[in-house]
Amino acid sequence: QVPRLVKVIIESSPYFKLDGPSGVYRKVPPGLCSTSCILFTPAENKDYCHQLLCVTEREEFIVPISAIGARAVLDFPDQLDFSVCPVKYSTQKTLLVRNLGNREACYQISTQSPFSVTPAMGTLSIGDTMQVTVEFHPLQARDHSASLVVHYDTGEDTHTSLHGSAVNVHIRLDRNSVTVDKTYLSLSNHSTVMIHNRSSVIAHFQWKAFATQEREDRQKERLCRQLRRQEKNQADDFMKWCRVDTTRQERLCLLSHNFQSERAKVQEDPMLFPSGIFTIEPVEGEVWPNSSAEINVIFKPQKAQIYKQAAYCDISGREIRLPLLLIGEGLGPRLHFCFEELDIGEVSVLGVHRYEVSSRVGVYPDAPGSAASLVDMRNFWQLRQFHCLLHLCPHRGCVVGPTFHFDVPALHFGDISFGECAWDLDHSVRGLCVAETEHLSLRASITCVPPQQPVERGGDVPVSFGSEELFAALLFHQVTLCSNTVQKYKMELVVDVDDVGKVLALPVKARCVVPPLRVLNPTLTFGWCCLKVPYEKMLTLVNDSDFSGCYAVLPQEHKEDAAVWYSSPVPCGIIKAHSSVEIPFILEAQLLGDHDIIADVAVFGKEESPLKIHLESIGQGPVVHVYPSEINLGTIQVLQDISQTLHLSNQSVIPAVFWAEMAGTSSRWRTEPSKGVIPPKTEVTVSVTANLDGTGKFEDEVKLFIENSHTSVIAVRAVGIGTTIVTDKPFAPELNLKSHFSLTPCQYDFKLINKGRHIHDLYWTTEGFSIFQQHHATEGKKTSQSLKPLSPVFKLEPPQMKLMPGQTMEMVLKGFSSTPQEVKERLLCHALVGREKRKRLIMQVDVTCEFISPTVQMSSRAIIFRVEKQPSDVLTPQYKPLSLKNTCSLPLSIVLDLKKPFLICNVDQQPLSADAWPMKLEVGEELHLYVQFNPAYKQDLNSWVVVTTLNMRFLEHPHEEQISIRGEVYFPNLHIPTKALDFGCIMSDTEQVRYVEMTNCSPIAVHYHWSFQTDSQVNTIRYVHLCPLLEAFLPGVLKTLQSGCLFLLAWKMAFGPLTCLVNLGALEWELAPCSVSCGTEAARGVVKKDVRKPGTSCSVQPMVLVFQVLPFPAVEPQSPVTGLRQFVEVEHPALGVEEVFDVLPVFGVLQPSQSQQVSFIFFGHGNIIARVTALCRVEGGPTYEVVLSGEASCLTYHLDIREIDWGLQV
Repeated sequence: QVPRLVKVIIESSPYFKLDGPSGVYRKVPPGLCSTSCILFTPAENKDYCHQLLCVTEREEFIVPISAIGARAVLDFPDQLDFSVCPVKYSTQKTLLVRNLGNREACYQISTQSPFSVTPAMGTLSIGDTMQVTVEFHPLQARDHSASLVVHYDTGEDTHTSLHGSAVNVHIRLDRNSVTVDKTYLSLSNHSTVMIHNRSSVIAHFQWKAFATQEREDRQKERLCRQLRRQEKNQADDFMKWCRVDTTRQERLCLLSHNFQSERAKVQEDPMLFPSGIFTIEPVEGEVWPNSSAEINVIFKPQKAQIYKQAAYCDISGREIRLPLLLIGEGLGPRLHFCFEELDIGEVSVLGVHRYEVSSRVGVYPDAPGSAASLVDMRNFWQLRQFHCLLHLCPHRGCVVGPTFHFDVPALHFGDISFGECAWDLDHSVRGLCVAETEHLSLRASITCVPPQQPVERGGDVPVSFGSEELFAALLFHQVTLCSNTVQKYKMELVVDVDDVGKVLALPVKARCVVPPLRVLNPTLTFGWCCLKVPYEKMLTLVNDSDFSGCYAVLPQEHKEDAAVWYSSPVPCGIIKAHSSVEIPFILEAQLLGDHDIIADVAVFGKEESPLKIHLESIGQGPVVHVYPSEINLGTIQVLQDISQTLHLSNQSVIPAVFWAEMAGTSSRWRTEPSKGVIPPKTEVTVSVTANLDGTGKFEDEVKLFIENSHTSVIAVRAVGIGTTIVTDKPFAPELNLKSHFSLTPCQYDFKLINKGRHIHDLYWTTEGFSIFQQHHATEGKKTSQSLKPLSPVFKLEPPQMKLMPGQTMEMVLKGFSSTPQEVKERLLCHALVGREKRKRLIMQVDVTCEFISPTVQMSSRAIIFRVEKQPSDVLTPQYKPLSLKNTCSLPLSIVLDLKKPFLICNVDQQPLSADAWPMKLEVGEELHLYVQFNPAYKQDLNSWVVVTTLNMRFLEHPHEEQISIRGEVYFPNLHIPTKALDFGCIMSDTEQVRYVEMTNCSPIAVHYHWSFQTDSQVNTIRYVHLCPLLEAFLPGVLKTLQSGCLFLLAWKMAFGPLTCLVNLGALEWELAPCSVSCGTEAARGVVKKDVRKPGTSCSVQPMVLVFQVLPFPAVEPQSPVTGLRQFVEVEHPALGVEEVFDVLPVFGVLQPSQSQQVSFIFFGHGNIIARVTALCRVEGGPTYEVVLSGEASCLTYHLDIREIDWGLQV
C-alpha cells in the first residue's frame, strides 16, 4: 500500500540490452506496474541466456532471460501400434522420418524390451529423411506397451507410445510322447514326430533340454561358477609355482584369458538338445506357414534298460516350450554255453594259453564280422591250483613257475673311481650269463639289494633286462656299477620275475675312491672390460693321482644382482689319471668400477669345500662425443618445424644406449629420435626440431643421457615470427576455388584454430572495399550501375570473432555472381593479439574463382522430320540423332523436356522414362541420344505440321537451352476453297454452272474421283406443285425459298376463314379481325407486322386479303396442315441425283501444286428444291465434301391493284 523504489540492472552483454537507463530507481505507485523493455540482438541462430537483477529497498530478484535458437525436429508419430502379433516372433515397422527443424539433428533413440529400434543414434541434416525400424519381439503372450524416447543433443526429449499384443498362434506337435521300438545295444532305431504350423508366419524352432529359459540360465550360471572355481584353483597353483619359478608369472594372464573365453562360450551356447542316447534331427530349423515339418528321433542305447528323457521344442508363436517325452528300451545280447566245465591242466606261470569253445555256442544278435566260436585267452601269474567261474563258464587247472641259474658264483669289481660309469674295458663293467630251463616268454628284472634284505620291486639301484622273450636257453647280460658314494660295496644281484617274485641271487663286491685335484692359476685377471661384453680366460686343473677325477664349475649364485657375471662353456668334465685340463671362464661386467668375484670348482665325491677361483676385472661404459654444444635457429616462422642436426659419435667397442629430454615443461622443442642405440665405432644424428607457438624469444636445453656414461646438456634458442592462427584446410595465401556456376551460391567451409598462447580478436575485410560497403552489399547491387562493384563477391562469416588459445571457430566463405566472370579478391585479416592496442595484419588470402554458365555443344540446333505418305506406305516412327557434349569445366545434370508426338530415346532407340532424368554429364563427356517422331500421331489423312522446342534444363543453373523440332507429314491432299455451293433459285427447266478451282497442295501426286453421297437423309430432292383451285384464287402465293421453309397457315375447317402462307424467317404475322364488309358475314383478315432487320429483303409484298368463300357441307373437316400439304408439296416420282447435279471432270490426277477447274452443274427441273453432298475421294488421302443446293420455279407475279382510277381530270 506504499510506493516502492525499483531498480533494474542488467549485466553487460553484446546480445541483451536494457532499453532505457540501467541501475536507476523508479518509483512504482501501489497497485501499478513498471515496464522495462529488453533489446535482444542475436549474432547467430543459437541459444542465449542472461539474467536481470531487480533491486528494491528490501529485497533482490533475479529474472532469467532465455532465447531458444535453432532446433531439430524429427517427425516421429505420437503412437505406433503393432496390433496383434505372434509371441516369440519379430515384427518390424519402418518409419520415414524427416528433420523438419532448422538445425542438424544429433539424436539418440531408446526404448524398452520387447521393443527395439535401429539406428539407435546418428545425425540427420536439415530437410533430409531417414528410415527408422522399430522391432517388436515379445516373449510373453500379453499386451505390451513402452515408450520410444528420442533424445536430442540440445536436451529435449520426444516420446512415442508403442503398443503391441502378443498371442499364441496355432502351432503344435502331433503327439506329446514318442516311444521307440526296443533296440539292441550298439544298434539304433528311430521314430518320427510332426510339427504342424497352421499360422501365417514362418516358425523357427529349436529343441532344448530344459523346459524354460530360466532353467537354462541357471545351468549356465552353474557352469560359470565351476569355471570360476577352476580358475581360482589353477591361479592359486600358479602363484605357488611363481614363488619358485618367476618365469611363470606371464602365464597367469593367459590362464585368465582362457577361462574368460570358456565363460563366453558358455554364455553364447544355445543349449540345444544334446546328442546321446536320444538324438533329434534336425535340432533346429524353420516351418513355413500352413505346412508341417518332420522330426526324426534316433535311439542308441548303451545299456540294457528303459530310457526316458524329455525334450522341449522352443518355437516361434508359442510362449511355452512344447514338451516331448522320449521313451526307449535297450536290449543286451543273448547267449548260452553247451558244456559244464573246462579243464586246462598244468600251465606255466605268465604263459598265455588259448582255448576255443565249440561252435554250438549261440550269440544274439549277430555282430558284423563275428565268428561262431568264442576264444578265451588267459594269463596266469600265481603258482597255485585254481577253479573259477569266468563269464558263466567254469575253468580248472594248475600253475607252475620257471627255473634259472648264473654262470659265475660272484661279481668282483675291485677299486673304481667315484662316478665312473664306462661301458667298454673299464673296471665298472662285468658280464654274466643267465640260463633258463624252460622255453617260456617271460618278463624279468634284476635288482641289486644288500644281503639279508627282502626284494622290493622298483628298488633304488635297479638294473633291468627290459622286455625279452626267452626262447633260448642262455642269455648274456652286462652289469655296470655307477658308484656315487665313497665306500665299500657288498650287495646281491637278484633275478625277479614279474608277478612271480624272487627266483635267484648273485653276490656283488666293490670299493669307491676320489682322486685329489689342484689349480695352477687360482686368480684370473681380465683387466678393463666393457659392460656386457664377454671376455674369456683359461683355468688349468691338474690330476696327479692314479684314478680318473670328475670336476664341475658351480653356477653363479644370485647372478641377477651380481656386478659381474661369469660362466663356463664347458662347466664339467673328467680328468684322466696323471693329466691336466684347461677350463674356459667367460666374464661379463654389468656395472662400472673394480670387481673381484670368487668362482667355485667342485670335485665329484669330495665332501670338503670346492676350489676357490678369483676373477678380477674393471667395468667401463661407452664413450660418446656430442657436437655441436649449442643450437641457435635464429628467426623462424611460428607453427613450422625447423630442425638442426645433433651428431653423436660412439668411440667405444660397445653400443651406447641414449635418450634425450627437454629441460623445460611444455617445451616447443623435440628430438627425433628421442632414444636409440649407437653401434660401436659409428656416428648417428639426432634432429632437434623447434615448433614455436608464439612470437618472441624461446630458449631451452636438450639433456642427452648416455647409459653407463656421462650426461650432455645442449642449449637451444630461437625467435618466432608470424601468426599462430591456422586453418584446417588450404586457405592462405592463395585459395583457388576453380570454376563455379553463376547465379548459384559458392561456399567454402573451413575452421580457424588458435594454436598460440594468446587471445586473438580477428577482423576480416576485403581489400578495396570499406566495411560499410561490405555490410550494405544488397543495397549497393540494386542501385549501382557503374562498372566497379560496390560490394565484394566473397564474404567471410563471421567477419569478427574472438579466439581463445586452442579454440576452433567454423568459418564460411560465401560468394555469389549473377554474371559469368573471373573474380579475384584479396581478404585481409587484422588481429588484436593479447593486450595489444593496435591491430596488425596477420593473414591475407587471394581468392580466385571463375563463375561460368553451363555450355553444351549440340550436334544440331534444329531437327526437321519430313514424311511423305504414299498410298502404299505404312507410317513408322522416325529417328534423328542428337549429341550433347559438356563443354564447360564442371559436371552438368541435364533434364530434357519434349512434348508429343516427339520422344527422347537412348542409343538403342528405346524411349527414356521419367526416372532416367536428370542425366549426369562429366566434363568433356558426350551423350548420344535419338529424337523419335511418330507420324501416325494424328489418325486422319490430312497433311499436318507440328513445331515445338526441346527444352534443356540444368539442375545446377537456371539457364535453359532450346532445340527447334519440326515434324511434317504429307498425305495426298487437295485444296477446295468452298465447302458449300448454293445455286439459289433458277427458272424451271433451265441449268446453271458454277466453277471451283481445286489445287494439289501436297508434294505428292493426287488421284481423285467425284461422286455423290447416297444417304437419302442427307440428300433431299422435293417437287412442289400448286393446286389449280388455289392458284386461281391466289396466283403467285406459293413461294419456294432458299432454306426450303414452306409454312402453311391452315384454316380452322375446310374452306373456312383463310389464312396466308408466309416466310417466318423474315416476317411475323398476326391474326387480326378485318372490318371490310363482304355480304352478310364478316370475314377475317391478316395484318402483316414487319419485324425484319434492316437490310433484309423478302419477295412477299405486304397486302391485306379479304375473301368470301361459300361452305361445302359435303366435305368433312380436315387438319389444316395435312389437307393443304396434299396440294403444295409432292416428291418427283423418278428423279435421280445425277439428273439434278453433275460434276466435271469426274476423276483425274493432279501433280504437286497443279490446279484443276471443277464444274458443278444444276439442272432446274420444275418446282424442285434440291440439297445434295458431293464427295471427292483422294487415293491415300481424305474425302472432301461439297454441299450443293438449289431451287427451280416458274416466274409469277401479281398486281397490287386491279384498277387505276385517275379521278376527274381537268
